[in-house]
Amino acid sequence: MKIVMLNGSARKNGSTNALLTMIADHFKQSKFECDLINISDYKINYCLGCQECKETKECKQIDDVKIIYEILKTADLIIVATPSYWGSVTGQLKVFFDRSLPYCDTIDGSSSFPKHKRAISISIRAGAGKAENMEIIKSVEHYFSHLGITPIGNITFENIRINTDLNSVSMREKIYTFTEELISLLHNMNSTPRKD
Repeated sequence: MKIVMLNGSARKNGSTNALLTMIADHFKQSKFECDLINISDYKINYCLGCQECKETKECKQIDDVKIIYEILKTADLIIVATPSYWGSVTGQLKVFFDRSLPYCDTIDGSSSFPKHKRAISISIRAGAGKAENMEIIKSVEHYFSHLGITPIGNITFENIRINTDLNSVSMREKIYTFTEELISLLHNMNSTPRKD
């Protein structure tokens, strides 16, 4: 099983990347293939709203969006993680979401994205309130729904101001427990034949 993680943070060495790296290490110890994409490494232009992709199923802009989607298509499990920027996903991640129209029709619900993909949403913030993070989770899962990707879990992290905040005993236990539960779920999914 292949896992692709998308770090939606503008900061490639920030706390979101540190969190995903910790999770990826657990996956790799359990022999899962795991790739980490930092959205800040790619050029992603704003959607022009031209609607041409509804007919062509391709965006006329030349940038790196297609490269990211080709990587995502190889995944069995997609993990999207984002820090909270003013109570929402980062601007970079939102622009990427906006550029997804060639892969789905938000009106009729159809999608050309490969079927049987599963997904996890992660939101992380410096503040203490979980409600803001849960709104971000809804936004990411809304994105998944348009592509026909099935969410199988989510997790939020609060009070993470700097990378080392993830090193507390309670945070390490939270990350370990979540990842171990997810690994168990993935093993069960692998051993259960699909009915679709």
